[in-house]
Amino acid sequence: DDLDIRVRTFQEVGLSPADTDAHVWLICQQQQCYLLTNNRNDDGPESLEATIRACNTSSSLPVFTLSDAERIFQSKDYAERAIESLFDKLLRIDALRGAGRLYLP
Repeated sequence: DDLDIRVRTFQEVGLSPADTDAHVWLICQQQQCYLLTNNRNDDGPESLEATIRACNTSSSLPVFTLSDAERIFQSKDYAERAIESLFDKLLRIDALRGAGRLYLP
């Protein structure tokens, strides 16, 4: 509550799971939504990594990337470290704008 964070679905922000990474990143930036994603590859010009490299500015929100999203469900310790890392970064979000991608934990 202190961070005023709400979990929103793709549908709630006007996205479809079929949308490109580039479109997802753009909508998240426009609506000032934090994007939390699994580690993704640079698979071309519409990939998340390529989009960040091409479009990121000093005021862009960073993308929070789980180094191993499946491990969240397998290790309580890993999940707790990822959550702690995320909260630490959210508390310092203004200083982290423009960072591009931030890995958790």
